[in-house]
Amino acid sequence: MDKEIEYIKAYTELACLLAAMPKEMTEQIPPHAKSAIKSKYDEKYAIKFDKDNPVEKYNFSRKMKSLLAVLKYNCWASESEKQKMMSRFDNNAGNPNN
Repeated sequence: MDKEIEYIKAYTELACLLAAMPKEMTEQIPPHAKSAIKSKYDEKYAIKFDKDNPVEKYNFSRKMKSLLAVLKYNCWASESEKQKMMSRFDNNAGNPNN
């Protein structure tokens, strides 16, 4: 898949997931980040969430999961969660298959 298409798909998946999240969480995302996510949204990659289907059942791309991890780190994680995440990021940096 073309790199640009991969990123558009990832940002679209992220936008759809954020739309399904509680407002209290999405309000913590800076306006410039919301704007960047929205600017890459493409309807053909949109995901319609079914409330009876857990989020874990959706086949999100690795790139979307990476974008979500950055949002979690910057917007929602406590200091102890940030330390754990940084440790995982450091461990994964040397292993591209993770």
